[in-house]
Amino acid sequence: MAVGYATSNRGACHLTSSAYFFEKTAVMPEFGYEKPRARYTEGGEGLLNFHAQNLMGLMDSLKMCKFTIYGGVNVTEICEWYEAVTGVKTSVKEMAETGERIFNLKRLYNIRLGLRRKDDRLPERILSTPRRDEGTGDYTPDLEPMLDEYYRVRGWDNDGVPKPETMKRLGLS
Repeated sequence: MAVGYATSNRGACHLTSSAYFFEKTAVMPEFGYEKPRARYTEGGEGLLNFHAQNLMGLMDSLKMCKFTIYGGVNVTEICEWYEAVTGVKTSVKEMAETGERIFNLKRLYNIRLGLRRKDDRLPERILSTPRRDEGTGDYTPDLEPMLDEYYRVRGWDNDGVPKPETMKRLGLS
């Protein structure tokens, strides 16, 4: 969840990535998440938040309730509903790319305002206070490697700016 909170385009927000859904009950079989992810799993946070943020951006644009993810709704069903409402057939890949485009557009706005990696942060208390609940031991998130993975997956440079090839692929250049 740390990456999702730190990179949310509107400040730390549980609804921007909703990655916690995927540590509780939700799955995204279209992206390789066949079962809920174990809490505090090391590695893969960047990829999970990439998919989750793109999906949440897509759901926002479609005016969908995010709690449907808890109920087992997946991206394939969202595509079917979209076609039923609009008459336009679309694929999981196209829907995922739409969500990615939305997230990057918001990021570009923030970049225009001067935000960069230095701003993709959480309060020091969150990063330094060990979690002491069910089976976590003294876990504290190490945000820097998570951001490195996340930026790589997003196609951003080390400062959190979308690379030219990412912009071109998404039709944003």
